[in-house]
Amino acid sequence: WRKNMREENEERLKAGRAALEKVKELRGGSVISTHKRMANDPELLEAFAYNFEHCKSGLKKLEPKTVELLLLALGCAKGKKTTIRVHGNLAHQKGASVEEICEVLRLVMFYCGASAVLDLDEILDEIDFE
Repeated sequence: WRKNMREENEERLKAGRAALEKVKELRGGSVISTHKRMANDPELLEAFAYNFEHCKSGLKKLEPKTVELLLLALGCAKGKKTTIRVHGNLAHQKGASVEEICEVLRLVMFYCGASAVLDLDEILDEIDFE
């Protein structure tokens, strides 16, 4: 794979742009670089949009802050820096305090072990508390 592989087929580019717009709308007006790269495969991005719509934005009972804290915990457990950064920031933006985020990290350590939070400095540095 080339480092910056990009789709060149005009029809697929158009489909990718349409899928990217759907993701942007579902996410409240923004996308991240990962979504833009997914647009090289419109079917992949459409699958992501479907999952996002039905698994995240379709939630009715959980508070938005709680959803983001859960996703932060899952990101830590799986070691996914993008998930940690995105959902840590979203949790904070939706009202999670530093203390609440740290409690979530303690739960991750309890269930997944210390290795899941060994990069605590990095995890907290990824979250914009300002």
